[in-house]
Amino acid sequence: MLAPYRRILAIPGALAFSLTGLVARFPISMTGLGMVLLVESRTGSYGLAGAVSACVGVAGAVGSPLQGRLADRVGQGRVLLVAAAVFAVGLALVLVAASTDRVVPLGFVGAALAGAGLPQAGAMVRTRWRHVAPDRATMQTGFAFEAVVDEVVFIVGPVAVVALATGLDPAVALVLAGGLAVVGGAAL
Repeated sequence: MLAPYRRILAIPGALAFSLTGLVARFPISMTGLGMVLLVESRTGSYGLAGAVSACVGVAGAVGSPLQGRLADRVGQGRVLLVAAAVFAVGLALVLVAASTDRVVPLGFVGAALAGAGLPQAGAMVRTRWRHVAPDRATMQTGFAFEAVVDEVVFIVGPVAVVALATGLDPAVALVLAGGLAVVGGAAL
């Protein structure tokens, strides 16, 4: 059962881009919940927390196709580095806004930047599978592996956010998400 996955991960570069893609994808499942927990803990308002978190989703819906188009034009490396930096700056603004009681408007601006800059690592890894797979069957196996990686991200990420938010501080979860985006994006 695992033999096809071992074969695809033996393709030169595949294991490296799959693992770094895993790291870079974690913020996708951590950011929204992390912002809700942070803003609610600082303001006491789930409504405001949800509105800030919604900005991430809306900006991501606008930013992700733009990242894809730019990656096609200038290459994934440049786009991932800039996106990760924009994402980290956005998270930093949300953290500052929540700690200084300036969620309106600074938190919304930060959330919009974070959403627009959220590195689209999954799409970029799937594009790499198209280039390294020697045939359609291998590419399909690569895509299947990426689906498993996505499931891991969406199971582990929220659990990590809640554990960090309740065990330490909600800000720690967002700092971790930013760090994973920067490290994973740069490595990818």
